[in-house]
Order: sequence, then structure tokens, then C-alpha cells
Amino acid sequence: MTDGVKIPLVSFKYGTPEPVTFRETMGTDWFDEEMKARTAMSINVYDYDAKKYKDGDSLVAAVKAGMFDMIEKALEKMSEVSVVRDRPHGRLSKALEKELSEAGVTAEVDVFSFALTEESERLCSEVRECIINSASVDRTDRPAPGFLEKFKSDCVPPPDPATLPEGFKMFMGMGQFCRRCGTKRENNAKFCTECGAKFDI
Repeated sequence: MTDGVKIPLVSFKYGTPEPVTFRETMGTDWFDEEMKARTAMSINVYDYDAKKYKDGDSLVAAVKAGMFDMIEKALEKMSEVSVVRDRPHGRLSKALEKELSEAGVTAEVDVFSFALTEESERLCSEVRECIINSASVDRTDRPAPGFLEKFKSDCVPPPDPATLPEGFKMFMGMGQFCRRCGTKRENNAKFCTECGAKFDI
């Protein structure tokens, strides 16, 4: 350590040689699919178990050899508690630091890239559209609870209730949400307090 600044014993970068697999729910109670992503990171090692690693070179070789499995394990744990794709960089960095610690390595990990494969990205887009439009084929015609609030800020306007499956009409409350912006209807108002659209019912 120099003037309060920690100097790493070893620094190196790692990128997944092939896409890593993880489960994703997209925050729903009906979607659970296998996703694939590529990730890259920088690793600064500040200490390590000398009984496990002979020197810096052997340490780097061992970490690189086991990092892919560590990433899979970390993503599996992440998927059990939250949506993996929701700002994964910081959470994956911390999870990998914990995995390295259990392997006898004290390090700081900076995940600077996390990108789904084209196929997984396409599937996520389709699921997102299904949630928004309540057209989840072969699963259910009811969207995940609270989807209006969750997607209101960045989704297309909800479709006309008259065109939706019966289950979703009930979820929409038969005119209790604005079909243009999704805002909840207040006290049977005739017009939406958010965008001014007229309620049909």
C-alpha cells in the first residue's frame, strides 16, 4: 500500500470463452427460461493463500481455469433472488469476489461487460411484449401482477381492453386503468389524470 492506495499483487482481465448459461424469470411467476450471456471483467488481486497458489502466475492460471464455473454459480445464486438482467454488473462483481474469497483469493472484480446472446435477447424481447400485451401464448392470458406499474415508464401503451383475452379484462378492472398510459383511474374520473385520455367505461 502506497500513500493509502492499495496496490494489487496481480491484475488481469477475463472474458468468457463461450456464453455462460443462467435461468431468468423476468420478474414473473410464469416465465422461467434458460438464457445465455457473454461477460468480461478485470480482476485485481490483493492477497491469496500461499498454500494453494505457488506464485502470481499459478494464481492467474488457476483463477482463469475456474472462473467460468464461478460465473455460472454466481448467476445461479443471483437468479434465485432477483432478475439477473436488472443492472447485473455490480451484483455479479460482488458475487464473484465472494466466490474468489472462498477459493483463498482476496480480490476486487469489475464486471465491465454483460451482454445476452442474440437468441436470448430476442426471447427477452418477446417475453416483454407478451407481458405488455397480455398475449403469453401457451402459458396464461394473465400478465404478471403489477406489470402496469413496472412497465408504465418504458412500454408501449396497453392495448384496447375490448381486444384482450377475458382474463386480462378482469385484471384491467374493466376500465379502471387508462388504456393509453396505464395510469389507475381515480374516483371513476371521466378523463385520465396523467395523459388526459377519456375513459370508455
